[in-house]
Formats: sequence, structure tokens, C-alpha cells
Amino acid sequence: MDLSSGLFVFGVILLAGLVQTVTGFAFALISVPLLAMVTGPREAVLIVLFTGMLMKVVMVYKTWNEGDFSRIGLIFAASLVGSLPGTLLLRWIDDGALKIFIGVALLLCIATLYFQWNVTIRRHRLAQAVVGVVSGFLGATTGFIDHQLCFT
Repeated sequence: MDLSSGLFVFGVILLAGLVQTVTGFAFALISVPLLAMVTGPREAVLIVLFTGMLMKVVMVYKTWNEGDFSRIGLIFAASLVGSLPGTLLLRWIDDGALKIFIGVALLLCIATLYFQWNVTIRRHRLAQAVVGVVSGFLGATTGFIDHQLCFT
């Protein structure tokens, strides 16, 4: 990677981190499409996964005693389960199909925000498991780790 590409990647990560700090989400929404312009889609997803996980580790460290892990434990465990098939898909899918998949996932997430899609949840534990699996799958394949975007 040359210097200008490296600076672009750094700037995109900085911008996406700033937006996530202000809004609480959108790190991957901003960074994946922009990074895919200078890297391949796989590399963009890996960069976002690495930097996103690094930011989340710091956040967990800083807020460890302020949260209630019992409320998110199921979602966390289910996201690990969902990331396994997502990782396998990322390994086998070609770049063109991955770009299309990322674009469709992005459009679906934007549509849910635009139309303010709400779902009545009757079985909360099942809903947490489904959200976790889908979040893990999308996080592993597209870099959209922010499950709040599509599922709240």
C-alpha cells in the first residue's frame, strides 16, 4: 500500500470513528464503502473488523463496571455463532458477489432507518438470539458490526 492509500485509510477510519462517537453507530457504514474503493472488499472488511474490535475492547475496558452483561450475554454468544458461517462465506465468495452483498445489506439497513421499521417482539430471548446470529453473520461478511442499526 502506498503512502496516499495509507493516508486515505487512516482518514476514513478517523472520520468513521468520529461519526460513531457522535451518533453511536455507523462506523462500518461509512468505512466499508470508502475503504473498498482503495482496497478489495475483503481487506476493507478485515480493516473495519480489526479497528472496530480494537475500539470495542477499549470501550469495554473503560465501562466494565457500568453495564449489565446478563442483558447482552445471549446476543454476544449468538453473534459468535453467527460469525462462523459469515467467516466461511467471506472465505469462499468472490469479490464481485461480496460487493453486491455489502451493497444490498447497506440498502436494507438504510431502508429500515428511513421507514422507521418497528417489530413487535413477543419472545425476547428468541429475538436476542436471532439478532445476535444475524449481527455476527453481517459483522463477519460485511463489517457491519453495529447491530443496532438494522435491528432496533
